[in-house]
This record gives sequence, C-alpha cells and structure tokens, in this order.
Amino acid sequence: MRGWIGVDLDGTLAKSVKAQNGEEIGGPIHPMVQLVKVWLARGEDVRIFTARVNPKRGQVNAMRARSEIPDQGVWTIRKGTGVESGGSS
Repeated sequence: MRGWIGVDLDGTLAKSVKAQNGEEIGGPIHPMVQLVKVWLARGEDVRIFTARVNPKRGQVNAMRARSEIPDQGVWTIRKGTGVESGGSS
C-alpha cells in the first residue's frame, strides 16, 4: 500500500498571513508549489492540510487554481483529535 504526502497550507504552500480566520490565504510559496507539482506528476497522493479552525475551502481552491495544483481535497486537523475531515469540496 502506498502512502501519501501531507503539505501544510500556511507557511509551507502559502505565505502565512497575520489573521488566519479562514478567509484569507497568503500568496503561493513557489518552490513548494513546484515540488507539489513534481510529486503529482509522479503519481503521488498529495494532500493539503490545515490547522485552521474553519478553513474556507473556496479560498483554498482559488489559491490552488491560481497555482495550477489539481484538486486533491483539503484536510483539517483538530487539536487532540487528529484528522477530522477531508476530500474534495
């Protein structure tokens, strides 16, 4: 069974913004975007993770579309519970 690669949204795939209320996502971090594209081209399962309390999937999808990253779903992590939800939006 193959595993998957998790990529954090804020500070890894996109620049961190001061108010992470789920509404605003920083600009792409281009070297990481390119690495994600390489992984996807190789057939890797790449998932975007966020620890945001209420991530706005539409905003994540817009950032992903601007960076030309295919929709692999957005996964959230809740304190003390691990992965709560995921999949395409």
